[in-house]
Amino acid sequence: MVVRGGGFIKNVINYYYQMNLENIHLVRGVYHFTYLNQSYLFFPVFQDAPSILALSSFLKKNFDAQSFYHKIIFTKEGNPYLFLDNRLYVLLVVSPVVNDQISFYDIKYYPVFEKNTALVRFPWQNFWIQKCDYFENFLFHLERRFSKILPICYYFLGMAENAIQYVQSASTRRKDERDSFVVSHRRIDVRMSVVDFYNPFTIVIDHPARDISEYLKSSFFHGDYSFLEIEDYLNSIHFSDYGYSLLFGRLMYPSFFFDCCDHVLDAEKIDDVEILKLSSRMEEYRIFLKQIYFMIRKRSDIEEVRWITR
Repeated sequence: MVVRGGGFIKNVINYYYQMNLENIHLVRGVYHFTYLNQSYLFFPVFQDAPSILALSSFLKKNFDAQSFYHKIIFTKEGNPYLFLDNRLYVLLVVSPVVNDQISFYDIKYYPVFEKNTALVRFPWQNFWIQKCDYFENFLFHLERRFSKILPICYYFLGMAENAIQYVQSASTRRKDERDSFVVSHRRIDVRMSVVDFYNPFTIVIDHPARDISEYLKSSFFHGDYSFLEIEDYLNSIHFSDYGYSLLFGRLMYPSFFFDCCDHVLDAEKIDDVEILKLSSRMEEYRIFLKQIYFMIRKRSDIEEVRWITR
């Protein structure tokens, strides 16, 4: 990725967005600036042009001007993106939110009025099966290099297969209007700021159980959770039997392991230390899941997983 100096980017924004800037700051790959007392973000995205156009259309049809999600600013040619240095960049005007760390209560269930299939990330098991197949093939060809962590990798793959079976089994549970798709996020990290949370380029369309399950997983691994707070939050939501089963099934899926592996594409660079660190906490995570299982059981007769509740 080419990192351009502030002067060059100021000229780009002046020309394409007709904003004459005084100052601009680069923070972790994102250019920040203020114009007419409003904050803006300019950064590259991984989405292609059709996906950005689809997202722009989705935001327009599903959110009004009062939405917390930041707004995409169009170029003077009327495009929601700018092609620069062989990358697609976008400019967002930041919504007036307090830039604190997110909490449970930032997870809101915005209904989807017009579904964009390109953003849908459901059913989960289809994505999970592809991920497991890819990773098993990866290990098969490179297992000699990873003999130290091979048993751990197969443990996590087994855990993923348990989650797939659990979610598939959940399809027989009672569903209702509470299972309608909502605006969700690709991934949630308890350390993320509210400003990052409302970046529309994190949006996917999914079941309401997605965000809360990912928040809970992240809160565990970053040591930022309280069972009392989890219980209080579960008291505030009202899922169907199907929704509670999906919530627990997604908690079982070790996305934290696959995320760790996804940070690299090259087998030589997989971080053994990080994977060993995850492994060292798996008994603690089983107890975490056990506690949440019994919390959910007060609300729904979800299927028991014996290796967790033992």
